Amino acid sequence: MSVFLKMEVRKYAAAVRGFHYYRRFWRPKENEELDCIHEPDNVFDRFAIKTVNKDGDTVGHLPKELSRVTKYFLDRGFTMKCKLTSNHYRRSPLVQGGLEIKCEVMINARPTLLQAKLTTRYLELVHSLYTEPVEEKLMGELIFNFVMTLPPLTGTSITPLEKRKRKKNENGANSSRDIREMFTMALGKKKKNQQQGNCITIE
Repeated sequence: MSVFLKMEVRKYAAAVRGFHYYRRFWRPKENEELDCIHEPDNVFDRFAIKTVNKDGDTVGHLPKELSRVTKYFLDRGFTMKCKLTSNHYRRSPLVQGGLEIKCEVMINARPTLLQAKLTTRYLELVHSLYTEPVEEKLMGELIFNFVMTLPPLTGTSITPLEKRKRKKNENGANSSRDIREMFTMALGKKKKNQQQGNCITIE
C-alpha cells in the first residue's frame, strides 16, 4: 500500500537584514520572493544565510540568531524562500543598528514523516531564538508608536508628538521627518550659533 504525503509549506515572520547596504542597488517590492542560501565565505558568520533575488544578486541576510539552525536544516534537504511583507524598511533591533525589511520565511520540505518532524522542531527553535520587534519602526512611513509612551517634556505638559503637530501647523514643516535628522538639524543650529557668538543649549 502506497502512502502519498502532501508537501506542506510552513511559515514564520522574520526580516531581511542589511538593507542599509543593499539599498544602493536593490529596491524591494512587497510580495517579492527571495531564495535563502547558505553563504560559506561570509567573513562575519560562517553559518550566514543570504537572501538572493531572481537575478541572482545577494540583497540581504536572515537574522544571525537563526543562521546556525537554518543552515543545519538546509543541509538536510529543506528549501526556503523569503516573501517580503512590506516594501518599507525599519531599524534593526541590533545594538549596532542597521536597516531591515519585514518578511515571511516559507519552508518547503520533502513529503516524508521525518521532514515533517524536523520542520516542527526547526520552528520551535526559531521561536526560542528569534523574536520579532514589538514596536513598529517603519522608517519609510516613520511610525514611532513608542513616542506616545514618553513622559512630558521638562517644565511642560506637551508631549513630543503634540509639539511636532503644533510645529507643523505653525510653519508647515514636515512632521514625518526622521527623529535622527531632527537632532542633526538642532545640533547644526547650535554649531552655527556658537560660531556667531550666540551659544544656545539644547535640552
